[in-house]
Amino acid sequence: MQILKTLIKNPLKKTKNTGLIFLIHGYGSNEKDLFSFSDLLPSNDYIIALRAPILLDYDSFSWYDINIDNQFQKKTNISQANESIKMILKTINYFNDKFSIYGMNTLIGFSQGAILSWAIGLGNPHIVNRIAALSGFINTDFNFNFNSKSNKIKFFISHGIYDPIIPISYIKESLKFLKEKGLNVFLNEYKEGHGISKENFEDLLNWLNN
Repeated sequence: MQILKTLIKNPLKKTKNTGLIFLIHGYGSNEKDLFSFSDLLPSNDYIIALRAPILLDYDSFSWYDINIDNQFQKKTNISQANESIKMILKTINYFNDKFSIYGMNTLIGFSQGAILSWAIGLGNPHIVNRIAALSGFINTDFNFNFNSKSNKIKFFISHGIYDPIIPISYIKESLKFLKEKGLNVFLNEYKEGHGISKENFEDLLNWLNN
């Protein structure tokens, strides 16, 4: 299994606190999407944008297929999702070895990328120390095991109250699940749809820098 294709921005200065920030895009997008704001992210971290493995159209990719049945229910291809999780983990481990940085990994995922960030981070708290989940939710059908050490992970969770793609009720159910597991989590709500508003982005930057 090969590692994923990436875009990389090196740190301005490598210090003892330098970490790796992995950007995981949403369905139908590509690695250039979230990487477009890489210059605004912490300058002393490695910024690594990942490209999903499934080609949908020219410059358009997904982590797994989503089919809609005749009752308009979204059906996730779980086997593809689990394969993508394995590929992301392999890519993270590759860059941890390449840059000799371990346990200082931040995942920033949007939509489908946020859903995968939850699955990867909660199942691997020895690898991931921060998760920024934007407009996603926890899909418990994925192949990951909740780890008791997951309470050490720092979270930034945001969602638009008018999101028509992933209703905000999905993430509220997810946070209820996490609180039952003993995790201290908080949802940042914004007057937006399925996207990242200026206010949302500024709050994310403040969280990353602090």
